[in-house]
Amino acid sequence: MDNNEKFKTWLNNGDISEESYKFLSGIQMESEDWVNDCKEKKISITISTHNRPYALIRLIESIKMQRYSNYEIIIIDDKSTDNTAIEINKYINDNSQLDIQYHINEENLGVSESKKRGYNLCTGDIIIFSDDDDYFIDSSYFAKVNKIYNEHQDCTMTTASTLYHYEKNDTYSLNKLNFNVPLENNIYFKGFAIEYIKPGSMFTLTLNAERMKEIGYNNLICFNDMSLYLYAALAKGKIYSIVEAVGVYSVQIFSMTSGVSSIYTVNNLDAKIDIGNKAVECGILNIREQKKWNYQQCLPTLLNFFNGNIKNSKEIVCVNVWMMKKLQIPYNLLAFAQEIKARFLYYCLKVLK
Repeated sequence: MDNNEKFKTWLNNGDISEESYKFLSGIQMESEDWVNDCKEKKISITISTHNRPYALIRLIESIKMQRYSNYEIIIIDDKSTDNTAIEINKYINDNSQLDIQYHINEENLGVSESKKRGYNLCTGDIIIFSDDDDYFIDSSYFAKVNKIYNEHQDCTMTTASTLYHYEKNDTYSLNKLNFNVPLENNIYFKGFAIEYIKPGSMFTLTLNAERMKEIGYNNLICFNDMSLYLYAALAKGKIYSIVEAVGVYSVQIFSMTSGVSSIYTVNNLDAKIDIGNKAVECGILNIREQKKWNYQQCLPTLLNFFNGNIKNSKEIVCVNVWMMKKLQIPYNLLAFAQEIKARFLYYCLKVLK
């Protein structure tokens, strides 16, 4: 099935909106006046970028097409070494009607710290994180999110389905959420990426800024995709979903996570353990549940490190020591078994190549 056939099928199944279908199919959308049903809350979109100016402009253009006016764009450039600054400053000058802030880190901080810096600069009622190579396809997405927050005072966060675009062979797949009713935060927290499908990327996450302040969101140790969701789910309230795919997650030929270091991996793992501790403090988990939860939520991060991200024995030892210290028996033994399997497959594939 080619891409156009997929898009048509997803449209007929209700997996994408008509606006998204037209965007993906390259059909010119008619320019029309619009008025939102609800008062527009201010939306802050914070974008972390590094050496991808054209992808970044594509993302901003997808924000610009939103049928929404009350938003700000905060770009954190992690000290790009190409022509990003020239291209983005030119774009800002040519689009002076947009509220865009462009900040360049004085030194390379990495993805997590760049996201944290962006979060701390947000002034909106609703916050969205995005990487530079993702983009929105549904021009009504911001309006849909705004309507949810206006009509449901208990909303602490929203999430949505995603399309994956594999750039190497130009194919798409659908990452569809498997819940369409509001979930209490404790239910979502316990079932995240276990019972409830892990969202395709963080740009489908929107946060109630006030609720995040209440739980000290800026204290999150590592601003990684999964941790961004999990920490937000500590806030009392409900999680609302949009089952239609609202944007595209670009799977690069050279992934940003390729070659992820042991230091970043351990920071990410520590963030999850810290979130688990906070969940115990606020009564979402008991001690017994926490031990299993720690393993379930840390395993994807561990496998990401061992599946093709192995650099040297020193880094492997670093992560293994963390596993022995932080995961309780028998969960650390299960983690070691998964590590051996992942490393075996990695070296087999390396030999075959």
